[in-house]
Amino acid sequence: MTGPRGPEVPPAGGPGARGPSGFARAAGLIARATGNGTAGLPASEPAPSPPPADTAQVDTPPPLAASALTAPALTAPALTAPADVAATAPDVEQMPWWQSPPAAAAGPALNEASAGRTPAAGNDEAAQNDGAAPAGAARPHYHGHRQRLRDRLLDRGADALADYEMLELLIAGAIPRGDVKPIAKRLLAAFGGLGGVLHAEPARLKAIEGVGPSVIAQIKLTEALMIRSLREEVIDRPLFSSWQALMDYLMADLGHLRVEQFRVLFLDRKNRLIADEIQQQGTVDHTPVYAREVMKRALEHAASSIILVHNHPSGDPAPSPADIDLTRKLVEAARHLNISVHDHIIIGRRSYKSFKALGIL
Repeated sequence: MTGPRGPEVPPAGGPGARGPSGFARAAGLIARATGNGTAGLPASEPAPSPPPADTAQVDTPPPLAASALTAPALTAPALTAPADVAATAPDVEQMPWWQSPPAAAAGPALNEASAGRTPAAGNDEAAQNDGAAPAGAARPHYHGHRQRLRDRLLDRGADALADYEMLELLIAGAIPRGDVKPIAKRLLAAFGGLGGVLHAEPARLKAIEGVGPSVIAQIKLTEALMIRSLREEVIDRPLFSSWQALMDYLMADLGHLRVEQFRVLFLDRKNRLIADEIQQQGTVDHTPVYAREVMKRALEHAASSIILVHNHPSGDPAPSPADIDLTRKLVEAARHLNISVHDHIIIGRRSYKSFKALGIL
């Protein structure tokens, strides 16, 4: 005989069983993490039992240590520069990304001149060439001087510059930084002017304080450019229609030589200059010239006429008796070869003499 039965309860873990609520599971996890397996559960609900091995369940995360639930305290390391930072710059590449190198790591400020580097685009050219002072230091007295000279030259022309200022700009091409005014003034004092400086021998230039190979090369290059430009005005042109250009060329090329030089200009039938050659170079007051050699070169050039030229290092272009005698011998030798001697010109320091103008020819 059976009595009345109450509602049938499904066995735990069966198909109709319910697991612990989400709140209960979370409380159980926290309790296990803190070491109290049943703390935090309601009194009416038993502690959940693990499901059978063959029942599909959501994976339960492993217990977490108490320290894992607490955010670690971040401690910034001390930004202390080493004691010898003034002597040794720190290795910036080994420093943490969040740490900036101390100001001393960069070392003292370097100006572009002392470092030997070309400044970045946009920097003041005067600062580059004149030697800008480091930050906080007083600028040299010549700072920006070259730029002012350039501006004056370009705005007002060469007449706005004194001789030593023009020479300063020339030397600046060889000495890009520093004050070159004293060098320019020493050169002018030693050689008597711009022409003397340009035509001075390298050995004499080198004897001037502050003048080295770069300055000498700059000066001799300028001399060569000047002479070549003047020569272009007379080469392959009728000389008698450009006589002053010829005199300018000869004065520039011979007027400052310290030894005598004998040259011959060879002309064609239209009196155009076809060759300009040095025949002999002698001492301060004498040059041996041989009529045979002069006539030989005239025939080789197929020249119809010649002009004789030589200089007097003394500066006085007046012809000497030896000059007159040599000229007559050359005229006689040329006459037998049907070659005309148009003139014999003597170049002095600041003037010249023409034998034709003097009535000697």
